[in-house]
Amino acid sequence: RHAPSCRAVRRKRGSSALAIVGKTGAGKTTLVNLLNDRRGIDHATDSSALGPLYRENPPQLALGDTIARVKPGDEVVMYGRVLDARGQPIADAEVDVWLTDADGLYDLQAHGPEVVDLRARFRTDAAGRYWFRSTRPRCYSIPMGGPVGDMVRATRQHGMRPAHVHYWVRAAGYRDLITALYFKDDDYLTTDAAFGVVSALVVSVLPPSPDSPAPALPRVPYDF
Repeated sequence: RHAPSCRAVRRKRGSSALAIVGKTGAGKTTLVNLLNDRRGIDHATDSSALGPLYRENPPQLALGDTIARVKPGDEVVMYGRVLDARGQPIADAEVDVWLTDADGLYDLQAHGPEVVDLRARFRTDAAGRYWFRSTRPRCYSIPMGGPVGDMVRATRQHGMRPAHVHYWVRAAGYRDLITALYFKDDDYLTTDAAFGVVSALVVSVLPPSPDSPAPALPRVPYDF
């Protein structure tokens, strides 16, 4: 199923993040991430931009819980394993996730700081597995007012970011991983205004499977 077409959404909040968005929109964050990834001695998952809308200490939920608490809808299950460089599972790793709602808004933009939605923290089980349920994120426009918008228009870009899910994975004795997964069927996958997409981070929504932790749901598997 193809992702819904996206429109430029008006931001209710988050204008204070324009400086961060400006750097991201110019591709500087992605360039720094790529250079930093090349310094690693092992073959690890590619990194991606943290973004300006991460929130510290998100609610910790049980494996399999839904993170879509304000606007329930059609869900997918996102799951996989956290592994070390030798392919061995990492138990009790923290996995923070956050994404936009069906309108392309993060909770801080849609509701303000008093509401936490579509973000959570999970801990992997003894086999290094994580899984959770969520509605699908939607693509969105970065703020196009002021100098950021001027820069984007000067480079003849559209200012749109493809739908994606942010992850921050931590485990004692390992480097943190900050990354994002991007949906293959998004209209803006190959023209991301933030230059954040790399092929290794592109995922598809697959049909339900009896091998999935939520067998009745469409699924997005990915191992870190």
